[in-house]
Amino acid sequence: MKGNLPGASRLEALCSNLETGSVTILEMKRPESSAREIAGKDRQLASLMRAAEAFEALDQRLQAVLSEVSRGRIRVACVDQGELVLAAESPVWATVLAAESPVWATRARLEADTCLDAAREIWPGELRSVKVIVQKRASL
Repeated sequence: MKGNLPGASRLEALCSNLETGSVTILEMKRPESSAREIAGKDRQLASLMRAAEAFEALDQRLQAVLSEVSRGRIRVACVDQGELVLAAESPVWATVLAAESPVWATRARLEADTCLDAAREIWPGELRSVKVIVQKRASL
């Protein structure tokens, strides 16, 4: 059965050479241990990593204060000139948080105010308002 697979003879020869010690194996260098280590070598990449970490921390903070119904359906999109921009997963959730529906108006205002207050606790810059956008889904 030896030699029936493509490249089998080369593999057999390599194994034979390994057994006899006639092949030198090069030492492989250890890969970088983390994205932080890689980013530490590039100022722009390090700055982007810090920004991503700040937005992740902000989103985690807001998820903790959102109502159970809204949690996971509304996420931090960005902070734009002092405005906290939240992305809703659908127009329905944007409406809920943006208070366009009279039924949800009070609850939505409370959610928006709660998000803004929580964001102000951890965001380094000034936050004056909240805006809700609908997250665009990637098309397949």
